[in-house]
Amino acid sequence: PPKVALEEGEEVKAKVEDVAPIKHDAIEKEAAANESKSMNPHGELELDSDNDNITLAKIEPTKAEEEAFARGLQTIKNDDLEEIRELGSGTYGAVYQGKWKGSVVAIKRIKASCFAGRPAERERMIADFWKEALILSSLHHPNVVSFYGIVRDSPDGFLATVAEFMVNGSLKQFLQKKDRTIDRRKRLIIAMDVAFGMAYLHGKNIVHFDLKCENLLVNMRDLQRPVCKIGDLGLSK
Repeated sequence: PPKVALEEGEEVKAKVEDVAPIKHDAIEKEAAANESKSMNPHGELELDSDNDNITLAKIEPTKAEEEAFARGLQTIKNDDLEEIRELGSGTYGAVYQGKWKGSVVAIKRIKASCFAGRPAERERMIADFWKEALILSSLHHPNVVSFYGIVRDSPDGFLATVAEFMVNGSLKQFLQKKDRTIDRRKRLIIAMDVAFGMAYLHGKNIVHFDLKCENLLVNMRDLQRPVCKIGDLGLSK
């Protein structure tokens, strides 16, 4: 009879309405669980092994880092640094003029995205970073920018490097400023500085791979004797 059919229909509808919230709650719980799995202990999103996008995870300690410090790479405390002004920024991070133990230095804050990639690739890039930092810290020449050490305890948990600061920046920056000229004698001095620096690097079996005006840092304050040093050895091998 129609009345019985109506009652049965209402009964089925009631059962569906009772089950729906349960399924909805289950879906929400599952989504929350999946999201929590993709978060590291710091509450930052990480990527699975099949994702090539940029990771926001902090740089974890590695065996390569331990070996670098054991072999003499200097650790610099973030609290010992004073940032004065930003000199430039890019995809790698930002560079600041700062002070460390009374000396003016260049501080490069490195973004974690510089080490983004699949786990194996990320591990290799981090290991290469520590190897290169150790090599740079071992270089001592008047025409190569001095590398002082690594900052491991930055507030954001990322890495930073501390190096010698050259007051006039790159040779390219100096030449591009209005009314800046370099006479023949100073040009020869700068060329000789670069030659001496490169000879030293080659003697250490290091090839720069990116030698250009942007990577030659200068101090032009002494009108009689400019100083030029080779910098940005990050691409060196």
